[in-house]
Amino acid sequence: MDNSSIASLEDFESRHFYAEDLHFHSCVFCEPESALLLAETENLVLMRDKFPIAPGHLMITSKQHLGCLGELPREWLAELKELRQTVQNIYPSTNYISYEHGRAGHCVKLKDSSIACHHFHIHFLPSPANIHAELEERFQTHRIGDLSEVIDLFEKHGDYLFFQDINGRAQFYPADEEIEAHLLRTLICKKLSVPERADWEELEEFEAPSTPQAKKTLERAI
Repeated sequence: MDNSSIASLEDFESRHFYAEDLHFHSCVFCEPESALLLAETENLVLMRDKFPIAPGHLMITSKQHLGCLGELPREWLAELKELRQTVQNIYPSTNYISYEHGRAGHCVKLKDSSIACHHFHIHFLPSPANIHAELEERFQTHRIGDLSEVIDLFEKHGDYLFFQDINGRAQFYPADEEIEAHLLRTLICKKLSVPERADWEELEEFEAPSTPQAKKTLERAI
């Protein structure tokens, strides 16, 4: 085996396998808080964001530790569609945005560690904030019509950012450079004039993820 093959193998292992004491017992999505859970399928979970940008901030995440949507088995896409429909029941029409750090930058770190943790979770937020223009200034753009295309594009381009606006315009942004943590959340918070909520890791207090009215909407939809 030549040196390039060894390097490739080491890179694969570092991206897809974690030591048990750092991975399975430290990832916040491997051990989600039961109070945040809203609905689930065999392999995926719909949950509240514990530190929401705005009321109604939700996420879909995988029970198994996979790095991003691009790594999901294709047979799970039907489950993803099912939970997205639940989100759509909560937010009538398509008046929400969704976004994901597809191994580009990071949203979370392992507990008591500086190590970035990549565990698939895609955000859903009832907000008009549109950050396509900001992303298009920095990254190449691939328009997609279905989330299954994220898997194809990830296989071709690797790490990425994903953003879909309230009109359903979804784009895949290949990340050929190092991406700062919380980039998408930071851009969205800036648009919404709440920059103090950009880095949830710096937030000291739990903030209820929804108003009483939003809670009633959640209860009716689930």
